[in-house]
Amino acid sequence: MRNCNAGGSDGGRRQLKFRFIHSGDLHLGFPFDRLDGVVPAEAARLRAGLFAAFDRLIDMTIASGADLLLFAGDVFDRNFHCTESRRRFLEAMRKLETAGVRVLIVAGNHDPLPEWEIAPLLPGNVRLFGAEPGVERFSVDGNPAAVSVAGASHDSRRVVANLAALTARELAREPGFRIGLVHANVGTQQYAAPVTLDELKTSPVDYWALGHMHRHELLADRPMTAYCGSIYRLAQEENEWYAFNRITVTDGVIRRELLRI
Repeated sequence: MRNCNAGGSDGGRRQLKFRFIHSGDLHLGFPFDRLDGVVPAEAARLRAGLFAAFDRLIDMTIASGADLLLFAGDVFDRNFHCTESRRRFLEAMRKLETAGVRVLIVAGNHDPLPEWEIAPLLPGNVRLFGAEPGVERFSVDGNPAAVSVAGASHDSRRVVANLAALTARELAREPGFRIGLVHANVGTQQYAAPVTLDELKTSPVDYWALGHMHRHELLADRPMTAYCGSIYRLAQEENEWYAFNRITVTDGVIRRELLRI
């Protein structure tokens, strides 16, 4: 990865410095025209606002010097006939490729794997994880096992399997700094890859990059477990400001910053 330093004999945890962005729940293509009381002109303004927020996310990712950008599901909404969303997303991925930023994605319940028709068009810097947990490893200053990211995608709009537990099982075999990337409900929603907070807190993971809930939230410090939240208001009851997580890891210390869109 770019501009990072690693060393030591403990799999890359000591003297390790790198940065990544944790986002998701973008819901590109969201059908604003279907919201109660939203007239066509207002729907067009809201669509433009969502695209503008997405553009700012990409620009801020590059400007922050991030090595990785993680999307924790629901990049797209169910309105997959929105060709503009797909075009804008592919252009952004190519822009990130030019900037040297790697992108890792898991599909969520609003954009499950069968609906990722653009997957063959994704540039080489992007990996869309499959339904079975997979691992992407990143080197830091020649250390090939410095950082490991594991993730598993939703293969349908209703997933009852514990994808987080399956992801943690993959990471247990990995040295270095471990990141789990999942779109999951920490609670009672049985259709969205449910997991308990206790399971996450006792897993062999250094950072849980979660998606699904539209409110950014830090659930635990050890291991650091966070929801990314949305980058734009998608419902009338959503009234908080929107942001994404910028994570900097230095000598094993994790610093989380909320960057406002």
